[in-house]
Amino acid sequence: MKVLEKTKAITNGGIEAFLFNTTSFISGVDITYHTDLLKNDNNYKSVANKMGREVIVPDSKISEIKFKPLRILKKFLSFSDFCKKNDYDIVHFHLTRPYDVMYSLCVKKHTYVIFHSHFANRRDYRLSEKITECFFKFIMRIKGDAFVACSDLAAEWMFPKRIVKNKQYTVVKNGIEADKFVFNPYIRDRIRKELNIDNKFVIGHIGRFSYAKNHSFLIDIFNEVYKKNKDAVLLLVGDGELDSEIREKVRSYNLSDNVIFYGTTGKVNELYQAMDCFVFPSHFEGLGIAAIEAQAAGLNTLCADTVPVDAKITDLFNYMSLHEPAENWADKVLGYSGGYERMDMSMQIKAAGYDIRQSAEQLKNIYSLCGK
Repeated sequence: MKVLEKTKAITNGGIEAFLFNTTSFISGVDITYHTDLLKNDNNYKSVANKMGREVIVPDSKISEIKFKPLRILKKFLSFSDFCKKNDYDIVHFHLTRPYDVMYSLCVKKHTYVIFHSHFANRRDYRLSEKITECFFKFIMRIKGDAFVACSDLAAEWMFPKRIVKNKQYTVVKNGIEADKFVFNPYIRDRIRKELNIDNKFVIGHIGRFSYAKNHSFLIDIFNEVYKKNKDAVLLLVGDGELDSEIREKVRSYNLSDNVIFYGTTGKVNELYQAMDCFVFPSHFEGLGIAAIEAQAAGLNTLCADTVPVDAKITDLFNYMSLHEPAENWADKVLGYSGGYERMDMSMQIKAAGYDIRQSAEQLKNIYSLCGK
C-alpha cells in the first residue's frame, strides 16, 4: 500500500511532530511525505530517510514568488504534475485551512482521499471568506473518501455540516510518547543551569509565533507577573512570522532580561522539565498538543477557554477566559510559584488515549480500510 502524506509546510510545529512521530510507528506501509515548504533547520528529512522514506519538496523558487496568487497557482501546478507522474493508493491531506483541499483536485480518480483537520479557528469571517469556505467544503464533499480530525471541534470547523451532523468522521487523538515527558529532576537541573535560570520561577510556552497562539497577551500576562515577582522568567519555545513583533513588545516593557526566546528544538520534552508552569492563552486550537505534553511533564497548565475540552486530561489543567484581564491571569500564574510535587502522569495520558502508539495503530487501521 502506497500512502502520500500531503502537508502545506514542514516546519517545527505540532502537526509535523504528530505526523512524523505517528508514522514512525506504522510499519508495512510505503509512506512518502510531500510539502510545499521544508524549513532547513529541522531534522524531519533525516528522520524520514532513517525510516527509508522520502520528503518531496517542489522547486524552492516557487516559495520565493512574492505575488501570492501566482505562488499559489505554481504550487498547485507543481503538485498536479507530481500526481500525474506518481501513483498512490491513498493521499492523506493534513489541513489547517479549508482552502488546502484544493490540492485534492490534482489527485487521480482511483486514489483514496483522506482529509485530516488539525485546526479550529473561532474568529469571525468576512462575507467573501465565508463564500470561499463554502466552495472548498463543497470540494471536500466531492473528493473526500474519509474524514479525520484531532478533535470534535476541529471537525466542526473544517468539515461540511453534513459530515459533522452524521458523524462521518473519525477522531484520531494527537498522541505523544508519554514516557519521554515524565518529570526528571536531573534533566531539570541540567537545563536550568544551561539557561542560567537556577532559583527562578519559570513560566513556559511552546508554540509558533502566530496570531492563533496569542503571544501578545502572554507578554501582557508576564508583565503583570514580573511586577509582583522579579525572579520570574518567561521561556518561549518556537518561531514564526510574529517573532520580531513579540520581541519588540518585550523590549517596550523592559523585560528583555527576563524573557528567553529559545527558538525551535527537537528536544522540547527536556524544556518542559525546566518550567514551573505552562501558560497557553491561544485564540483558537484544533486540540492543543503542547498542553497535553505539559500535563505529561507534571506541569500546572493554564489555558484559554478556547482550547478544546479534549485537552483536559488531568487535574493539572485549568481554564481561564480570554475576557479576563492580564492581571487576573497573572494572579493565577503566581499561585504556582510556591512549588509543588511533579508527578508521573504517563499512565493518565495513556489511559486517555493520547499515547503515540495508540494513534499510530488507529491511523494504520484507517489506511487498511481505505486500501480495501
